Amino acid sequence: MAFLERISPEKRPDRAIESAEKFGMELKIAAKIDKADKVYCEEVIKPMFKSPWVEYIGEIGKKRRTNFWVTLMH
Repeated sequence: MAFLERISPEKRPDRAIESAEKFGMELKIAAKIDKADKVYCEEVIKPMFKSPWVEYIGEIGKKRRTNFWVTLMH
C-alpha cells in the first residue's frame, strides 16, 4: 500500500495506517508535512509510524514518484 498525499487531518493518513495494520500489509508513506499540520503530525501520526507495517519515506518530488510506484509494484 502507498500513501502519496500531504499529511493532514482531512487526508486521513491515520486510516491508511490502521488499514495496513488491520490487514497486515506494508504501507509506504511519501508525504509532505505542511507547517499548519505539524502539530497534528507530531501528536497523532508520528507515533503511528512505530508500526512494523509502516515506513515513512518523506516528501518526494514528481520525478521520484514514478520510481516510487515502480518499486512498489515489484
